Amino acid sequence: DIRHKILYTSIFNLCISLISFLGYISAWIIIDKFNKNYLQMFGFACISILFFIIGILYSTIKGYMIIFTFIYGLTFYLANLGPNTITYVNPTIIYDTKTRSTFHGISAACGKLGAVLGAIMIKPISDKYGIEVAMFISAFISIIGAFWTLLLPKNNPTTQYISIA
Repeated sequence: DIRHKILYTSIFNLCISLISFLGYISAWIIIDKFNKNYLQMFGFACISILFFIIGILYSTIKGYMIIFTFIYGLTFYLANLGPNTITYVNPTIIYDTKTRSTFHGISAACGKLGAVLGAIMIKPISDKYGIEVAMFISAFISIIGAFWTLLLPKNNPTTQYISIA
């Protein structure tokens, strides 16, 4: 029945959105209490673990929508607690005032490009290789994000800004 499927999908999306929103609220509460790079690495690391768990257990948990929604929702919570929030905050800390708006825009555009590529690729990969493989690839990309964060300048108040000019 199409109405049942629409209702089911709507409830799932509402739950994911609420869990996701809680991630932003949590980031707002703790962002100044922790090093932002650590929050980003923590988020990426936890997301990779959750994607890996979903990839391993997908055939088991897909029949238990509450469990699946919770685990999948946690990936959004942790993304918003870490990488989604921090990638908007870090450029304001890393770049000096003369170049900040330009390089913040470039940083944001790169993040959006990555999101678009991920959104475009998930369906073909899932269709060809299965959702499990798509989750393993997502876990691997999250691990890369965690390690990439190590290359960022430390972002504490005493850090010198990157100046291009």
